[in-house]
Amino acid sequence: MKKRNLIGWLAAIILISLFGLLIWNARRDKGHTHTHPGPQDTKGFLEQKIPGIVEYPELEEVFIDLYSQHGYINHGLTEEEIYFMQRGFEIYEEKTNKEDYSREDLIYLMSWETPKSVLEEKIPEIKNHPELEEVFIDLFAADAFSENETYHMKVGLEIYKEKPKLKEYPKEALIYVMSRAGIFEDFYNAEFFNQTLIPIAKEITAEAEDDLAAVKAISKWVNNNISYGGSMDYGPADIPEDVLEEKHGECGDYSVLIAGLARAVGIPARYVSVQLMNSGERRSSHAWVEVYIDGDWIPIASTGALDLDKDMLIEYSELMELENNKMLDVFIRSPYHPRHSRTDLTFGYNNYIIQQMIAEVESMLEGNYNLEAEANLESAKSELSLWETKKSTEDRNRIGREAMEHLLRAVAILEEDITGDEVYVAFLEDFPIVNRRRLGGELTTSIWTNEVIDSAEINNPLVFWEDFQETLIETNPKVLYLFDTTYENKTEIMFAGNCLGIDLLMLQKINELITNESLDTEVNFVLYWSDREFLEKIEFLEDEDIEPVLSLTNLFQDTALDFMWDLNRAIESVKDNVTKTTFYLPPKFEETYNYRIGAMGSDIREMNFSRVQTGPYQVHIVTEKGEFRGWSLSFTMTVETSIGELPLRLEILGSGWHGFSTEMEGDVIKQVEIGDDFPKYNNLIIVDELGNVLRPDGKDGYYYSKCPGGDVNLDSGQNLIIEREGNYIKITETGNA
Repeated sequence: MKKRNLIGWLAAIILISLFGLLIWNARRDKGHTHTHPGPQDTKGFLEQKIPGIVEYPELEEVFIDLYSQHGYINHGLTEEEIYFMQRGFEIYEEKTNKEDYSREDLIYLMSWETPKSVLEEKIPEIKNHPELEEVFIDLFAADAFSENETYHMKVGLEIYKEKPKLKEYPKEALIYVMSRAGIFEDFYNAEFFNQTLIPIAKEITAEAEDDLAAVKAISKWVNNNISYGGSMDYGPADIPEDVLEEKHGECGDYSVLIAGLARAVGIPARYVSVQLMNSGERRSSHAWVEVYIDGDWIPIASTGALDLDKDMLIEYSELMELENNKMLDVFIRSPYHPRHSRTDLTFGYNNYIIQQMIAEVESMLEGNYNLEAEANLESAKSELSLWETKKSTEDRNRIGREAMEHLLRAVAILEEDITGDEVYVAFLEDFPIVNRRRLGGELTTSIWTNEVIDSAEINNPLVFWEDFQETLIETNPKVLYLFDTTYENKTEIMFAGNCLGIDLLMLQKINELITNESLDTEVNFVLYWSDREFLEKIEFLEDEDIEPVLSLTNLFQDTALDFMWDLNRAIESVKDNVTKTTFYLPPKFEETYNYRIGAMGSDIREMNFSRVQTGPYQVHIVTEKGEFRGWSLSFTMTVETSIGELPLRLEILGSGWHGFSTEMEGDVIKQVEIGDDFPKYNNLIIVDELGNVLRPDGKDGYYYSKCPGGDVNLDSGQNLIIEREGNYIKITETGNA
């Protein structure tokens, strides 16, 4: 891709984010005043807010296209965001050579010159530090430099000035110092970070000789001052404030606090997690921290689970001794946004995959010698020897991927009887998520970044997708080899990035690209997966192996979304205007597949001491004092299938976050519909055919205290009776059709 095109793409993504993340702002900076226009078209809304834009249809078109990408036509805008748009308009209005501006130029203008101007107005001194200014624009321009963000940037600027070595750091490292993104939902409170976290961190590290000694001291302090056992009362912590308030937690909570304290003294830190690893006689998830020291990303122990010698470092020799060197899907949390991180660092911790693939290729070469395949095998072995000399997980990850690419090329040469130049190798984890959902009553498919990695160089999935398409079309390779790793787990159709499963919708998009461009490319999928006992399998899947599950995926995503929509609307109709109705659950999905409808809460927590906490998958209720009271309830639909030997679970989560915001009226949640999606409920009574009350579970009436362990499954092949009963909606299973 040409450099200018790349800049344009990066710029476009920033501006898309500006208009796409409003609900997050509503939760995180509650002091903003929001405007909520009534139903109207996008063009009319823009002309209402910026009347003069009608004089410049070329700019209006850019705004409309970007503004409509996420379907947010009638959502509220913060005052900062409205000002941001107006400022961009004013900058363009002052240009005397408007005729020279291409669409790409306009996008660049709106996403670089505009935020730069606004930032320098808010923090004039930032002009003296252009490298930090670029970081701040990357991190915070998407939300128009809110009040809390501006405070945080001013604090970050002071950290930057106090620590001269930061001027030598690459952009990626600086981003992990200045980020205020938490782990799941929340963002650092700038005042707390400045007035509480920084003084604690400085006291802990006062006698440290260097950054490594400092972060070791921080990890030891957290282990000595935070009681281990029992994560937060209703899920893991988001931000350091949570952990210091609760004074207890588990590995994830420890990691949140260690990362926050490290950043407070200018040490780049990022949260790392794996969903499944050995833990004595059981398998469990784990989290820890990586810090950037002297050009390397070094893993720091959150607890003693991976630290045998108690030096607060996680070393590969220790992983080997603990038999934890086979971890898959090791993910880094986004520095831009708390959710949807899928930055894969598996090869930074696991070279066993490479060893297994080397053995596989050696086996293929027996009796089938090929000079080019042999050369690729030897290159992979050479890379593996380099891997073992590196202490930086990022270096190891890069080397591991290069080795795997050589091995996959060797497999293609041997299996397809082609040359290495006729093979294109890609890793599925690099692609953006394909999101299939309902907006405005219509089913839509969109390419969705798994996090707000918009303008920086760090794992930008949208830019990768654009480059991938261009390269595939230009080269028209005979074979595309896609590689992915996973555990025996599940794939969720709507939110594939939040689970360990395979993004089947992206596989569909790649097949569609090949068909639409009339390419001759055959798709092969190499899947390396492990069951829950860490028994590894390598599967080489061809088109005929992939097509059946993709066909089911395509059917499921459309029909299941319609079905879930109808179920929720049946419930809503009882709440709104009728007293009783029935809803039929057919015996089979599309008369062929077994399925189940679940009703469950969530296992994700947020704690800002307000009365309602909201997030992508949950609403939970706390008192004025921050005491947990219960969960909301939402519906899911699941169909089980497999790809190769790997079991998959296609799942529609019935609580997509784009559609509703919530507020309290007294002691009851009031839902405000701001989009068109599946709701969450806090007033359902679910009764089985024998009259047993399945929900609520006996805590505070209409609140649901069991989450997620007390899932409710509604059997297929029966009618549900849905009726209003006072302030409740009662759903009764009949047990038959």
